[in-house]
Amino acid sequence: MTGFGRGWSDDRQLWWSGGKPSDALALPLIHDDLVPGSYDVTLYPTTSHNYAQIEVTIDGQTQNVDLLTKHVLPGRSLHFKDVIIKPDVILDVIITILDRNESKNRYMVGIDRIELRPSKVKDGKL
Repeated sequence: MTGFGRGWSDDRQLWWSGGKPSDALALPLIHDDLVPGSYDVTLYPTTSHNYAQIEVTIDGQTQNVDLLTKHVLPGRSLHFKDVIIKPDVILDVIITILDRNESKNRYMVGIDRIELRPSKVKDGKL
């Protein structure tokens, strides 16, 4: 990713090509080193001229984003609040391709990184 400027984590991305509308990719988040509880999850997508419109679902929360930009760029982050991490339960990030952008016949998806941070304490509880 160094060839595309600054703003990338670890100079790489998860790149999904070859998908089509309604295809879904499940990314299991390994969280063995996290204390069970409530976390805020932030997903950082990549955008480009041939990237798709997608839906991202984490712990029942869903957000849609269009990954179309003229150049390869870091996209706007998606925030998921109060995601519950349980011991011995795999937390999946589900990415579903909704559609392509009208100028291209491709459905590519790029994910730069996913970050988890403990949710802020409310009323003395998580």
